[in-house]
Amino acid sequence: MAVVEELGREAAKRRRGCTYEDLFFGAKPARWREEDVRKGMSEWFMEMSEDYFLRGSVVEKFTLVCSVYMVAGPGKQHTEDWCFKAVESLQLWLENDM
Repeated sequence: MAVVEELGREAAKRRRGCTYEDLFFGAKPARWREEDVRKGMSEWFMEMSEDYFLRGSVVEKFTLVCSVYMVAGPGKQHTEDWCFKAVESLQLWLENDM
């Protein structure tokens, strides 16, 4: 799941420039279709609970939400049961976090 780790490192940066390129995460859509990423995301989400999610940092929450979004869209996992449940759960958890 190297792409997820890269996303987490990018999200955790404390400083960045202010040009368009500085705000862009350059992972190609095909990376989100890789078997290790899909499997890893499924396993990560299955271990997640609302309580654990709500205790996470902003960077951890962003990394999970963005990664699920990318695996669902570009990764084409949106029809898989785990992914559909992940999207539904994250929507509810984010509403509860506000």
